[in-house]
Amino acid sequence: MDDNLKPLWERSNEQNKELSDLRIRQAVHQEMLQTHAAQIAQISKDSSERHGELKTMIGAQTTKLDGIIKEHNQELGASTYKRWLIPVLIGLLGIAITLGYVK
Repeated sequence: MDDNLKPLWERSNEQNKELSDLRIRQAVHQEMLQTHAAQIAQISKDSSERHGELKTMIGAQTTKLDGIIKEHNQELGASTYKRWLIPVLIGLLGIAITLGYVK
């Protein structure tokens, strides 16, 4: 009867070895998944921080650009103002001199 059970025990030992190997592989894969999850979480955190930094930088640049556009428009307005005001004043002065209001 011992000889009859020997193949059964050998088969059981083989299955235990295979099961043990599968458990080891499963543990390795589980560890890899946890590592990847941690890496993805870190990447997500870093990405979120960079996004916030970019939003802040863009906001600052927008403010600077608004200031530059405002200054440009003021200079453009002043230039237009000077272009029309000076000839008008000179013309009025000429008329005033001609009419004898200014001596």
